[in-house]
This record gives sequence, structure tokens and C-alpha cells, in this order.
Amino acid sequence: MVRAIAKVVPAEVIAYTEIGFGQPTARVFHPAHVVTPDLMQTFEHHKHEHPLIRHFSENPQARAAKISDFLTQREFHRLGLYNEFFRKIDVEHQIVIGLPAPSPRVGGVALSRSGPDFSERDRMLLSVLQPHIVQAHRNAASFSQIKQEATLALTGLEEIGRGIVLLGPDGAVRFATRLARQWLTSYFGHRGMRSKRLPEALQRWVTFHVTTVGRPGDVSAAGKPLVVEGPENRLVVRLIPAEGGSLLLLQQQHTVPRPASLEALGLSRREAEVLAWVAQGKTDAAIGMILSLSPRTVGKHLEHIYERLGVENRLAAAALAYTTPLATF
Repeated sequence: MVRAIAKVVPAEVIAYTEIGFGQPTARVFHPAHVVTPDLMQTFEHHKHEHPLIRHFSENPQARAAKISDFLTQREFHRLGLYNEFFRKIDVEHQIVIGLPAPSPRVGGVALSRSGPDFSERDRMLLSVLQPHIVQAHRNAASFSQIKQEATLALTGLEEIGRGIVLLGPDGAVRFATRLARQWLTSYFGHRGMRSKRLPEALQRWVTFHVTTVGRPGDVSAAGKPLVVEGPENRLVVRLIPAEGGSLLLLQQQHTVPRPASLEALGLSRREAEVLAWVAQGKTDAAIGMILSLSPRTVGKHLEHIYERLGVENRLAAAALAYTTPLATF
């Protein structure tokens, strides 16, 4: 947007700014490196002298305004703001379009020249452009917010052990989270995610189900998940059809319960270890040998496990260990 404005109203330096007293100034310059970090510190020191900052802080919806609307050239040249900042970047004149900014900050696009001053025709052109610039600013802010929220949601999915792959209408991978890329590579081979395509076996499964499931976006219409077995874990892939593409939801599950997961059922570490081996069909004697416990002690742990889980025997306890979602990651 900043670069586009220069095609309508020529200026040597254009900047998008958000300025707040007691807060650092946020700026995007065109050209990008016209102002050094040292000069920005100087501007921060003198920004209270800028007449347009005061003007737009009091009148956020005001039309485009020039420094020369408030100060003569001689008065401007007397300011520390001019001598320590503007003079060093060869700026004599400036006009600003006010933009929305979160209070108490002041936002705007500043166009600067070494000379001559901006004309009334320039002001008129900027006034005509202002509603479109404001809308572009709002669009950018909305996009940034959506992007932040999407990033937060994806981070949350990874925290609870879910992977996401977003597919385009042609089946190409548009986006994949870190866990999704890791699992697809692990379960489908090291070449699985080197391109923008899914591994061939998974692509065939997706193509088949896209043609057989219900309406796009209807999660309940999705077919049975694809389950890929590994040595110790399995990968469960669910397809969610959507307009203009599809979504794959990936989850890795233990094929046998793990003590760390079973502790979340309210068991002690030792009880969780005992239950994990019970779920794998081990006898009390075998569990005792593995954990260096006597069979009697294993039996006592099992009594406590039954009580805490509300079950009556080892078969029911083992079934609960396998069916609890806490045994997934």
C-alpha cells in the first residue's frame, strides 16, 4: 500500500507509522533503509514536537494535513525535530493521512519531500484515496488477526498430539503441521513429504474417499479412518472434505498402553507400570520379575488399581487401559 501511494502522489520517503507517547514508534519505510536505528531513536526523543502527531491524536478522522498547515518553514527549521531528524534525511515537507490505530496510539501514512511542498491537488488526491487506504489497513489487520488465531489453533492441536494436512482441490499439499510432516515421513517412508504431494498410498485412499463421503465440511459424513500400523504405535488418518480441498486430521496412538498415559487415570507410577503389563497379558509372576516385585506385591497393586478404576478384575482393567483416550498422544 505504501509503495502504491507513491504512484499517485510522488514523495521521496513514505512511511506507515503507529506512534504512541511513552511507547516506541512502529514504522514501515519506503525506501526500506532510509532511516537508521540511531535516527529512529532521535525521532523518539523529538516526536512530541511534531505538529501532525498532536493534530491526529486530537482529530483521528481529520483529512490529510501538512506540516505547513501549522508551522512556517522558519518555525519548522527551529525545531530539534527538524535539525536532528528531518534535515538528516533531507526532508523539508510532509503530508499525513490519518489511519485507525489502537488508542492511545496515532496511526497514519506520512509522505515526505525535500521540495516543493505538497499542493492542494496532492491533498485532494490523498483525500480521495483515504477511504480505500483505511479499508486496506483494516483488511491487513483482519488478516493478521486471523493468521494469529490460526497459528494458535494449530499450536493447540500439536500440544494435544494432532497433526493437520490441508489439501487443495487437485490433492496437492497446501499446508502441513510439523507433527503431520514427521508422521507421514515415518509411516510412509523418508520420501513421503519431499514434494507437495501426499505419499502414493495415502493419496489413493484420499482420492477414493473424496468421491464417496458426504457434503464438504460435514465431519460426520467422513468415512472410516485409515489406520497404519507401526512397530509400537499406529497412525490414524481421518479425512474431512471441504470446499476447494480437503483436510486430513492425523493422530498417533500407542498400540499398547504406556505407564505415563495411565498415570492420568489417578494411578501411581508403580500402579501404572503394573497395569501396562497386565494390559499386555502378563501374569503376576511375570510382572514381578520385570519390575523386581514379589507376586504378592503385584497382587496388592492390582487391588488398588481395581478400586481406583472402579472395576472388578484384571480383564476389565486391561480393557479400560486400551480404550481410554489418555493412552493416546
